[in-house]
Amino acid sequence: MLTIDLVGERSAAAWRLLKEEGLGLYVDPVVSEASMFLRSMRRVPVCMAFLDAAKEMYGEYLDALESLMADYSILAAHNVTAPSPWRVSGFLEAVSRRYTCVILHTDYAGLLAALVLHHHSSSTSSSSLSSSTGRPS
Repeated sequence: MLTIDLVGERSAAAWRLLKEEGLGLYVDPVVSEASMFLRSMRRVPVCMAFLDAAKEMYGEYLDALESLMADYSILAAHNVTAPSPWRVSGFLEAVSRRYTCVILHTDYAGLLAALVLHHHSSSTSSSSLSSSTGRPS
């Protein structure tokens, strides 16, 4: 598993926590700008990606991950309904056109879960996302 963070101190703190929990053997921390790093990766199948970063960058991360996502993989993104849903509106439109999506209200901010069925196919099924979150903004 990779964890990508632009801030070295934050990455180091996360790495310490992961090692304390016994996950150090399974995680490779990377300090880099995520979209640049993802675009530089060779074709390595990504089975699960979790976005929780600068919301206005989610679209770029989606584009960078597109060729890496394995069939039947999961893409998750946090903070898609709050506190600033307009910052991810373009991402939500793009991801819902490409994949089967659902927004889970696991907390105030919402979590998008998308199933990547056959990402190479132009007939990827999708479901529309509701513009009403039912949550305060």
